[in-house]
Amino acid sequence: MAHWSLARNRWLVWVVAALASAAAVDATADSDVSAAPRACELARCASEIADGQLVVLGKADYKHQVTLGANALPLKGSVGLMGLYRLKRTTLVTFMDLWLEGYIVPALRDHEKTWTYGRARFKRSNRWLSATWLYDWSTYELKTATDEGISLRAILASGFGTFLLHSEAAARLVNLHLEVGFVVDYANLRAYADQVFNGYARSALELDVRYGDWVGKSVSTVSYQVTTAAPDHYTPDQTRHEFDLLLGYNATRTLRLALGATVNHYFLRPPDDPKAPRLSYTLFVGASFRP
Repeated sequence: MAHWSLARNRWLVWVVAALASAAAVDATADSDVSAAPRACELARCASEIADGQLVVLGKADYKHQVTLGANALPLKGSVGLMGLYRLKRTTLVTFMDLWLEGYIVPALRDHEKTWTYGRARFKRSNRWLSATWLYDWSTYELKTATDEGISLRAILASGFGTFLLHSEAAARLVNLHLEVGFVVDYANLRAYADQVFNGYARSALELDVRYGDWVGKSVSTVSYQVTTAAPDHYTPDQTRHEFDLLLGYNATRTLRLALGATVNHYFLRPPDDPKAPRLSYTLFVGASFRP
């Protein structure tokens, strides 16, 4: 029987590597982690695979984060409590992120309303060995938000991303990247008692910054509605701009103090529709624990 070797079957190793590793690290990783592995590291891995060597593409790294704090809805004049849990798994070429968050703003008077928000999101991305500046990503998400008039929104999104800037030094990190993709979602609109299926073109620009013990993150996402399967009567447009901003200070190795804001702007809706709010935003302050 002929002896099989990696060295004699380089073409097969290349095919297996390409199929098994459509590789990437997602720049949505937390600001204290380099989200863009150096191109030379990935190029070295690809070269060693082509030369018939077995390469382990990085040990898996797990990180947990628990955030507790207070949040405010300025447009409603209310204050409540928020919580978040995050689990990340990263290697040199892959990124997986589980994100669970929610808040409740209780009614303090008879005429007031209790506002609630909840989101469960899983995101996976793979950086390409053949083009280290490019990665693909997919997201699965469930969301409810009473201040946006949403009983339930289920989201499936997929697309591509590219690193526009990566700069790292001993106490400084800057990551800037762009994502584009297509989104399909199901939305149950509370005020209209409607079930709507929509399709969107999505683009997102994300910036991560670290300087010493200070970290910052901003995410600007535009989802433009391009198709819908809705009832015959009027339903509000779901085209929206979402903006997230976070500023944190690492008080200790495991404790981070955080301040942030989230804005949702449905800019194509008429401003005088009381059932479909055009603008909602949340402010929060809290502490993150990272065991």
